[in-house]
Amino acid sequence: APNTAAYGMTIVTNMRKRPVGLPGFVGIYLYSTGQEAIDNRFEYTSNGVLAEKASNFLIARNVVYRTTADAIHVTQGSSKGRIACNVVRENGDDMVAVVSYLLQGDAKSDPPERIAAELQQRRERELVQDVLIADNDVAGQYWGRGISVVGGERITITRNRIDATTHAAGIYIAREQGWGSFGVRQVVVAGNHVSRVQTTRPAYTVLDAPQRWQRTGHGAVELVAHIFDDEARWPVLRSALTVEAVGVWDNLIEDAATAGVRVGYGWGRSAFAGWRGPARAGALRRYSGAPIRAVQLRDNRLLRVQSGGIEVLNGQDPHARMACSGNTLDGQPLSHPGCSAAVVADAPVITGATISCGA
Repeated sequence: APNTAAYGMTIVTNMRKRPVGLPGFVGIYLYSTGQEAIDNRFEYTSNGVLAEKASNFLIARNVVYRTTADAIHVTQGSSKGRIACNVVRENGDDMVAVVSYLLQGDAKSDPPERIAAELQQRRERELVQDVLIADNDVAGQYWGRGISVVGGERITITRNRIDATTHAAGIYIAREQGWGSFGVRQVVVAGNHVSRVQTTRPAYTVLDAPQRWQRTGHGAVELVAHIFDDEARWPVLRSALTVEAVGVWDNLIEDAATAGVRVGYGWGRSAFAGWRGPARAGALRRYSGAPIRAVQLRDNRLLRVQSGGIEVLNGQDPHARMACSGNTLDGQPLSHPGCSAAVVADAPVITGATISCGA
């Protein structure tokens, strides 16, 4: 029901692993306008809070402990949401996830030509927009990423504490071809503290060896995009299925087994993947790195990270227009040949979410 709230509940299940082929158990499900989940505690549920097609929603001051999937998951066209002051510990996938699926069903039944023809309608229906993720304290998941945006527009990730991401990136901004996501536009990553990225083993895990020890090699902050060749044949998809206009500003990133910031993994390389969904039939699709453009790295402090601090793998893209200034590595000025010192004159202004904690 719209304009409803769930306050002060404790929800505990006996699940320890993610169900296969069965629905999971979501702590609180937001599916309307003006809904709130505040001051609740979730233990061993599938998701703690799941927002689908929600608008003007608030997820605040919840404790999410050992969920089997994403602790807080926002998807299916949700908009104008605030995710603030939550605590997440030792869950089984992303700790806070914004995910927008472009693909409907599997790729065999939903081919690129149909997606290209319906792109605007799908944007209006499925793209997550205007979400603020602020002042959360998340740590110790045994799979997945810290805070992720996999398809979305106008998202701000600010003042969060992200610690002990044992498997993957602390902050992950991506267009994922394998899951058929939208591209990403207008994301601000500012004032976060990211620490111990792929330097620890999970304190709690239900995964068997060797999966429990796997690491992705993501940067502490990872910006990545891939596109299938059959998608790239359509100009409207080639333009939309990218990562563009991302500001990474004034973050403290420390103790990473990889780069502090990595941009453009997969650029200039190709690989093959099977169809997503039940109608795989052994078919393979070729994919490669998609453009990542108009990125700004500014005033970030990097301590005890690897790969020279900043790793730019799409430097051969003449349209990347990446700008870096004021970054330091272990107290010393940090530059990279893949960055220009100034923002290109015609680069888009990066704004992030249009909502704030007070509105």
